Amino acid sequence: MLRANPRAELVALADPLPEAQAPGYRRV
Repeated sequence: MLRANPRAELVALADPLPEAQAPGYRRV
């Protein structure tokens, strides 16, 4: 579980490309 930014988690769930909002954040 990676928690770089609270928004990154919400964006990752809705946005297929979380890296666009949070660079370095990757869903494994």
